[in-house]
Amino acid sequence: MRLEWCESRRNERSPLTYHKTLNQGDNILEFRKARERGFDGAVFLNSRGEVCEATNANLFFVRDGRWYTPAVECGLLPGTVRQRVCEMHRAVEAHIRPDDLGDFDACYATNSLMGVRPVAVLGEARFSIEEPNRL
Repeated sequence: MRLEWCESRRNERSPLTYHKTLNQGDNILEFRKARERGFDGAVFLNSRGEVCEATNANLFFVRDGRWYTPAVECGLLPGTVRQRVCEMHRAVEAHIRPDDLGDFDACYATNSLMGVRPVAVLGEARFSIEEPNRL
């Protein structure tokens, strides 16, 4: 996958952020903009500049075999696949900033429809690709 950054920010203080609702306007608009520019989606930062989630997926980052995912309090919907991947890989919840991405070897996007997909590009960051069936 190729992802870019969202222009709008996720409000980590809103209680609606943590619930699956029909209020998906920001996600839809940012996803459409990303697709128009040739990307597969976009990633939200919160009001503090921390990585949250993609327009339609949770994110994981890998460094030296250790898995990390944005902390729930950063402003994301904790999906069922995210929970499973956290359990499988003993993922660490972290506060990740865009400047931190160069320290990671790999990135994955997850949701219940696509499962686990490798991310090759996120903004300026480039990641190695490992097929999800080898995870």
